[in-house]
Formats: sequence, C-alpha cells, structure tokens
Amino acid sequence: MSGLSIEDLQTSDSKETLTKAIIPSLAFIAGFSLVFVLLGATITALGSFLGKQTYLLSKIAGIVIILFGLHFLGLFKNLLKFLNYERRFHVQNIQPGIIGSFIIGLAFAFGWTP
Repeated sequence: MSGLSIEDLQTSDSKETLTKAIIPSLAFIAGFSLVFVLLGATITALGSFLGKQTYLLSKIAGIVIILFGLHFLGLFKNLLKFLNYERRFHVQNIQPGIIGSFIIGLAFAFGWTP
C-alpha cells in the first residue's frame, strides 16, 4: 500500500518513512470502514421495509433455494447458464499512496462482504 519495503522500514529511523507507511494505512482503514458504514446504514433503512414483507420473501427465498439446488444437480444447465460464470477484476496499475490505499480498502471490504 505504501510502496515501502520491509527493508526500508527496518533501516530507516526517520519520521518521514514512518509517515509514508502510516498515512496509506489510515486511508486503507478509511476505505474499509466507509463500505461497512454505508452497508450498515443501507441495511438499517431497508430493514423496516423488508421486515413487513417476511411472509412473501420467505416464499420467494424458498423457491430460489429449490431452483439453485436443482441447478446444482444439473437439471437446469441451459436455463441458468449465468450461474456458471466467474467474473474478476484485475487491477494492475494502482499506485501506492493515499488514493490507491483507499481504493484497495474499498475493494477489500467489498470482497470480504458476503
């Protein structure tokens, strides 16, 4: 995240080197935290609405689980083709620093969130 190696951190005693390591780390934490705060606020706002619809949602969820199970058994190979694909983002050029660390924190939190 910071662009510094472990050797740089071990050999340098300057505050400038320490600052180059701490500030990107704080940006990573800020990006990570922003995702969880936004997700928490969103779920809180949707919670009251979805709480009133539990009967309908439980029926829909049951149907979806049955369809996924049948797909897993191989009965719907042509019907649910989109479930057999994988998508990944390959980010090669994120530069170390505050913005890059913030973006890595966002990506880490989104990737970790189920």
